[in-house]
Amino acid sequence: MSVARGKVLLCKAKAQGEPEEGEKDYVTVLESAGFSCTQLPVLRFEFINLKKLRALLVQNSYSGLILTSPRSAEAVKLSLEQGEAWLESIFSHIWKNLPIYCIGPTTERVARNILGLQRYCGSESGNAEELAKFIINEMQSASDNPEARPLLYPCSAIARDTMSTTLEAGGITMQKLPVYKTLPSKTLQTDLNDILSNSLPEYVVFFSPSAVRYVTNVIKRNRSEKLIEQMKFVAIGPVTEKALVEAGLKVYATSRQPDPISLSNALQNMLVKK
Repeated sequence: MSVARGKVLLCKAKAQGEPEEGEKDYVTVLESAGFSCTQLPVLRFEFINLKKLRALLVQNSYSGLILTSPRSAEAVKLSLEQGEAWLESIFSHIWKNLPIYCIGPTTERVARNILGLQRYCGSESGNAEELAKFIINEMQSASDNPEARPLLYPCSAIARDTMSTTLEAGGITMQKLPVYKTLPSKTLQTDLNDILSNSLPEYVVFFSPSAVRYVTNVIKRNRSEKLIEQMKFVAIGPVTEKALVEAGLKVYATSRQPDPISLSNALQNMLVKK
């Protein structure tokens, strides 16, 4: 099967609160750099523990909120929507001046769009370790609150311990609560087969370890392993890079930050090296 040179397959989940222009950012930036793009919705999400999350959000017990993905922000919004109407005003009153720590510009953009609030920070961080170190620096430099209350960390059911262990090592307490499960899209196999039946993308970009796992599972079920040798696999961030390596795939490039420009630069840098 022929490979469409310059074609990029984005294995990316769409955030419910992501504005349309935000979703188009990757396509716009990559196409302006001379690539063509196709998007593959790989994941779906099941929200859990929302009642418990809602109870925590309306307690004045925390010094900040950690959001490591758009889904975390969506869980916060959904938990409030499922409660009494007055809970949202209490939430806004409690959290409006507290820091909302976010990984990457997409998470911050979604949180701003659906939660409002005021103090968003840390979005320059590309992964949990970077954000945790940012939080430690911020909280240690806050002279007005030497004994800060814990942070609230709503996260994925399969979240790694990186955030927890790094913060604990820095002397910062937090409460971790799983609020969503990550599942494969119900139409993943059909969608992927349709894409691969036309022409192979030259580049396949993965945004999470879960996307790596589910896409490679489909390829193996279809006994299409030979196709892997013809495509170049790109990771968003070091955690996804590690997942590709563990899946036995050769990593062509890694975007160190979860944003369109970093991805475009990573691809173009590899072309320059040729």
